[in-house]
Amino acid sequence: EKEGIGRPSTYAATIATLVGRVYVKKVNSVLAPTFTGFAVVQYLERSFPDLVQIAFTSKMEDELDQIATGQADWLEYLKAHAPQLQLGLLV
Repeated sequence: EKEGIGRPSTYAATIATLVGRVYVKKVNSVLAPTFTGFAVVQYLERSFPDLVQIAFTSKMEDELDQIATGQADWLEYLKAHAPQLQLGLLV
């Protein structure tokens, strides 16, 4: 949130997913990463280094907002990002 990414409307669902997949656990009122959480982050950082950067996420959210309002084309967005995703999956 302090980095300017994410949507308040999705926070609860995101946290529920992270807890449900045991990537984090609640310790009092704090979320603590689990071993599985650390392993997933390491895999994502190795396989998709550009995609897990805060700057990428922020830019992606802006682009998705443009798609949602009809200011940008979703197919062009996918064409632009598909090569990055495919290369990461082949690693």
